[in-house]
Amino acid sequence: MDKARKKELLKAYADKQKQSFKDSLPMDEELFWNLFDYVDEKLEANDGCDHSLTFTREFLEKQKVDVESVLDWIVNEGGGCDCEVLYNVEERFEEYA
Repeated sequence: MDKARKKELLKAYADKQKQSFKDSLPMDEELFWNLFDYVDEKLEANDGCDHSLTFTREFLEKQKVDVESVLDWIVNEGGGCDCEVLYNVEERFEEYA
C-alpha cells in the first residue's frame, strides 16, 4: 500500500470515529461545552472534586435534559465524577468534536 493510500484510509477512519462519537451524543454538543465550563468553575470555587457528579447533575437539571440518560453516557465515557467529566469526557470532545 502506498503512502498516499494509507493516509487516505487513516483519515477516513478518523472521520468515521468522529462522526460515530457525535452521533452518540445524548444532548446538543454546545451544551456539553457549557457543562465543562460550568463544572470547571464550580470545582474551582469549591476546592475541588468530592468524587461525585454533583455539579454535572446540577447543570443537567437546569438544562431540562434527560438527566439520567446523559449521566449514563458520561459515565460510559469515563466521567465517574465531576473532575473526570473534565479530564476524560472533555478530552474526548477535544479529540472528536
